Amino acid sequence: MFQFLKKKSYSLLAPIDGTVMSLDEVKDPIFSQRMMGDGIAIAATGDLVCAPADGLITVTIEARHAFGMSLDNGMELLIHVGINTPMNHQDAFEILIDENKRVTAGTPIIRIDHSRLDEDILITPIIITNPECFQIIHSHLDEQATASETTIIDYIPH
Repeated sequence: MFQFLKKKSYSLLAPIDGTVMSLDEVKDPIFSQRMMGDGIAIAATGDLVCAPADGLITVTIEARHAFGMSLDNGMELLIHVGINTPMNHQDAFEILIDENKRVTAGTPIIRIDHSRLDEDILITPIIITNPECFQIIHSHLDEQATASETTIIDYIPH
């Protein structure tokens, strides 16, 4: 009874290989204090950053370390690879998709050349920039994630 009141749930896939962690653990107050929005982070070890869901690439950052997406369900995401790393190592990142291109979950967006970086692990926040529209119902914290395969967040629209 009342199944018609139940909201459809959605999931985000890991955009990169690594360990899922809480934003509280990110050593940057912009992310840990959720100034840009809610989400999770990944202690990333992979070399490809992929789309976590179907949608439109809305922005790529000039330093090539981040991109924004508008998902088909209206969620807006920011995926930011590394904390303070890109400022000194822009040449370690390659954008593979142009802005305003539709992508499907798993489409590679950024390639990382770890040989050009000082860190082996890049803390990578995945931020819902319109959190007033969506509620995270489960974050898969402390799990080992495989890009484009592992669910990292389950959520519903408000």
